Amino acid sequence: MKKRLFTLCCVLLPMLSALPVHAQPVLQQECIPASSALTVFPKDGRSVWINAIEKAARSIYISAYKLTDPLILSALEKAKENTPTLEIYCLLETAPFIHEKSGGQLTPFERIKKMGVHIFHLSQEQVHAKMFLVDNTLGLIGTGNWDEESFDGIPSQRIPPARDFALTITDPILLAQMEQWFFQAIKHPKELFPQPRGETLPHLVWGSEHRPVIMGLIAQAKESIKIYQQDLQDMEVTEALLQARTRGVTVEVMMTPFPFSKTVDKNTSNQHRILKSGGFIYPQNHLYIHAKILLIDGKMMYLGSCNFYPQSLDAGHELGIVTEDPLVIHQISQTFDEDKKHIDRRRLEALKKP
Repeated sequence: MKKRLFTLCCVLLPMLSALPVHAQPVLQQECIPASSALTVFPKDGRSVWINAIEKAARSIYISAYKLTDPLILSALEKAKENTPTLEIYCLLETAPFIHEKSGGQLTPFERIKKMGVHIFHLSQEQVHAKMFLVDNTLGLIGTGNWDEESFDGIPSQRIPPARDFALTITDPILLAQMEQWFFQAIKHPKELFPQPRGETLPHLVWGSEHRPVIMGLIAQAKESIKIYQQDLQDMEVTEALLQARTRGVTVEVMMTPFPFSKTVDKNTSNQHRILKSGGFIYPQNHLYIHAKILLIDGKMMYLGSCNFYPQSLDAGHELGIVTEDPLVIHQISQTFDEDKKHIDRRRLEALKKP
């Protein structure tokens, strides 16, 4: 009998451990889509985007700040060749910021036009949202750009690849809202698309909604705040983080020093204030910190395109999502803690000085 039980366990345990995470009932919650999945860059590479493109049968909607990666562009070309009726709509930024830490790559609009792609721009706003929607059945909301330097870095300039994240969406309500948001942005970019909030999570965040949402999340923090950011120039957000410190909340911020220049870092003053309050700043050069993540008490999280400076919070063409998905939050928190092992100690000591 014992031998049979042992044999049965040997057979069943590997089968159970091989189940996808969303199939394990112990982690199911009513408000969390079972199909949510996190992609971690640069570890997971381009596969999430290329696989989504290859699956497309009817339509692809893209909002991007940069769309220059050769492999992703080739995947789009092949998708159109294989399925001529495939409709591809791209909302693209025409003048991305070129700085000393970037490769200066520009979106090849003529190449994209030759594919038969419908291209749209915004005349008065910067297109910064990172959104991908395939056949209205698969969506991706990310923090990263689709350029070679983000995936691979620039070895010749000693610039590492970017730390970014993307969240896969299959919830029908969120997918419908993503489609509505996309075409709202194209047709009526100045109008705020109404979205019922209620108490339901996850929910999307777009445009000027970002400041009240970000401020509200910080105000809710009771134990801890973990942040990935490229930019921390906004004074109101910084004051909110300092107020959180007075409540005894642990504040940790992961950033790349001198993110846009080799000599000037406009984040320094606010980083110094957080350090002075007893918070933690983690300067990191192992990867280029491009992600925009706000993690509250290990239970709630914003993931999206919004940087913490006024234009992005108040007037930018941004898109993000707030979620309580425990699997996603746990994975990002683990990644954050792993990234803490690569702190630039010399830069940290310089920040501590008055």
